[in-house]
Amino acid sequence: MAILQLEDRKIYGLAIATVLGSLNIGLERISLLGDRDLHQVLEKDILNPFEKHQVLQTTNYAFDLLKKRDGYQQRDLMVLHPGSPSLYPFLLRSDRWHTHTHAEGLYILSGECILSFIHPNGTQMQLLLQPGDYVNIPRRLPHRFSLSASLNLKAVQYSFTPEGCIPDFVRYQPLIAS
Repeated sequence: MAILQLEDRKIYGLAIATVLGSLNIGLERISLLGDRDLHQVLEKDILNPFEKHQVLQTTNYAFDLLKKRDGYQQRDLMVLHPGSPSLYPFLLRSDRWHTHTHAEGLYILSGECILSFIHPNGTQMQLLLQPGDYVNIPRRLPHRFSLSASLNLKAVQYSFTPEGCIPDFVRYQPLIAS
């Protein structure tokens, strides 16, 4: 279940949807359907092409829903772990403040990640996403993406174009409390 932390250090359990809703961020739980074999595949660090295909096929029910409801046309399976050669280049790029031309969807299958957002009043908030969490980030909302300490994540990223969610880096100056 997702956890939201604001700059004032308060964590809002049940009120998360209200706080995120003020930024037009959608958050919901989508149960991971599948048999024991799928869960065993998700426990692996490295997935071969067949296993990646298996994971995407097993999550078709979510893609069909999000296609119909949110308009997503593409999806990609993110497989990040400490031994992945793409981990650190990915983190260097995604842990910078950025926006996207279109909305971005992220469905966490295993592991954890942290999304940081900038509220219109200039404060930051962090959202810890865990397996089963789906977040819909609206277009042009400044955010950044990082992993939890485990550096493990398997997630489906949803986009509107074949190119995926291309980041447009923005400059962010945090408010300084006086």
